[in-house]
Amino acid sequence: MYQTVVLDKMHLMRNLLQKAIRQIGRRFVSSYSQPNPLLHPGEVEAQRRYGTFLPLQGKIGSIIKTRLEPDYAEFVGRQTFFFVATADARGRCDCAFRGIDEKAQKAGYPALIIENETTLLFPDYPGNGLYQTLGNLMTNPHIGMLFIDFSTRQRVRVNGRAEILEDEAEAKARFGPSAQRMIRVQVQEILANCPRRIPLLQHPV
Repeated sequence: MYQTVVLDKMHLMRNLLQKAIRQIGRRFVSSYSQPNPLLHPGEVEAQRRYGTFLPLQGKIGSIIKTRLEPDYAEFVGRQTFFFVATADARGRCDCAFRGIDEKAQKAGYPALIIENETTLLFPDYPGNGLYQTLGNLMTNPHIGMLFIDFSTRQRVRVNGRAEILEDEAEAKARFGPSAQRMIRVQVQEILANCPRRIPLLQHPV
């Protein structure tokens, strides 16, 4: 009989331990399996599939910023060129280079203006007349911007929503006589990447 009581107690303790483990597991999953709102479902699926979802929990906010903090603003504000990615309403993508007009640069005009910590402004100069970037923005306001300084191997990515400002006089006042209009970007995400695989390029002396 003594042996039976001991076995019953051991069985009870095992059941309690298993229940506690299940509760802890549920709490862990509840706390760490919910995706960060900055991530879209595709990013979450990729992270889960390739094993980075749980390691990244609690770190997303330090990787993806939603405002141009001073160091990001300083870096972005001194660049003289950048790349923009847009897509039409069907998701067909286009990538374009945006550089400062040479005459505007010599006259001291910037390549872009940081209006505040969540807003960027850059000019639209005359081009080939296809208006692929602006045409995309007219049907899909999402925009990606990539800033790279090849001399220091630094890069920053900015994602947001863009609108076209048709005030030509204001564009010329802020970006020089060649500017025809401006694009204002409401910043949603800012990411700084490491220098890996960025070639080190120096300006010729």
